[in-house]
Amino acid sequence: APRGLRLMGAQEWAGYCPICDGISTFHAYGTWYRDELVCLGCGSVPRQRALFLVLATLRPDWRSLRIWEVAPAGAASDKLRRECARYMASHFWPDVTPGQLVDGVRCEDLERPTFDSDSIDVVVSSDVFEHVLDVDAALAQVARVLVPGGIHVWTTPRYRDLAVSRPRAQRGAGAVEYLLPAEYHGDPVNPEGALVTFDWGLDLADRVHAVSGMFTTSFH
Repeated sequence: APRGLRLMGAQEWAGYCPICDGISTFHAYGTWYRDELVCLGCGSVPRQRALFLVLATLRPDWRSLRIWEVAPAGAASDKLRRECARYMASHFWPDVTPGQLVDGVRCEDLERPTFDSDSIDVVVSSDVFEHVLDVDAALAQVARVLVPGGIHVWTTPRYRDLAVSRPRAQRGAGAVEYLLPAEYHGDPVNPEGALVTFDWGLDLADRVHAVSGMFTTSFH
């Protein structure tokens, strides 16, 4: 077992969960640990725990900050909603006017959010930026709404064998054009799933800086 973890059985380990903020048990429900190594205390998966650990490390005062989370889902989102007084969540519904609330959740288009410039301390997104058609525009908007010194804490799949990131789909004349075979991931607001529009490669940090001016630090 990795250092700091105690092996409990073939599929369970004991260790620290940053969302529970204490010792918990992690159970593997499959071999794809990124989505299947679940904390039995809060129900989180590794990418959610990693995102929250990075946020709490870089911004230990996160409870007092103005946080915008894009497409919240899971235990990390639940903790932010409970404990951050200035937390705002958003999903995108094509038939809702951007900026309006649906059951307390804002409708926002990540490519053209309605937030004022220099108004958000932290933007949080978990596995969102592989589903945006114009990732360059969305990243530029994240930079626009962040205050000076603000940060975007995010997760996204990144392919080690892909030197240059590539789009999988793009907007066409009235419809989406597929550049690669269509692939879908689960979506908290769409039972049909979310189309994967972009494959991130090893140039992630360079691309982010080129389109937004933001510097990227990757945590492993």
